[in-house]
Amino acid sequence: MTGHSPALRALSVEVGLVGAHRGSLHPWFLPTLLTGMTVGVLLGHRFHDPVDAGWGMVASLLLWQPLVEEALFRGVLQGLLLQTRWGVSTRLGLSAANGVAALAFALAHLVHQPPLWALSTLIPGLCFGWFRDRSGSLWPPLLLHAAFNAAFFWQLIPTLLAA
Repeated sequence: MTGHSPALRALSVEVGLVGAHRGSLHPWFLPTLLTGMTVGVLLGHRFHDPVDAGWGMVASLLLWQPLVEEALFRGVLQGLLLQTRWGVSTRLGLSAANGVAALAFALAHLVHQPPLWALSTLIPGLCFGWFRDRSGSLWPPLLLHAAFNAAFFWQLIPTLLAA
C-alpha cells in the first residue's frame, strides 16, 4: 500500500486486510480446518440435495460468498467492535466483538436458509472470529470459510466435471 494515504492504510489494517498478522498460523488452524471440512462433508452428504450447478455457482460458494461475508462480518463489524473496550472483553476465550459478528452472520443466513440451518452457522462464525481475533487478519477466517463451503458442497464437483 505504498503511496496510499495513512487513513486508507489504517482502515486496511483495522478490517484485517493487511499488516496485522501476529506471527505464524495458529496451531489450532489445521485441526479446525480438518474438523470443519469433515463435518461439512458429512452434513453435505446427509442434508444437501444434489444440485445441478455451473462454475458460476461454485465460484460464488467458494470465493465470492466467503470473501464478502468475511469482509463484512469479521472485517468491518468485528474489526470496528474490537476498537471498543466492550468489544475486546472476553468470555470463554471469545471476544464480545466476535460474538456479535457471529450472531449477525447467523441472522444474515436466515435470508436464504431455514432457521435451524441459519443458526447452525453460529458455531463456524465463532470459529472464524476466533481466528480473526488471534491473527488480526481476514486470511485465516477466509480460508476456513472457503474450505468449509467446499466440503459442504463437494458433491457439486462431479456435476461440473461431467459438463
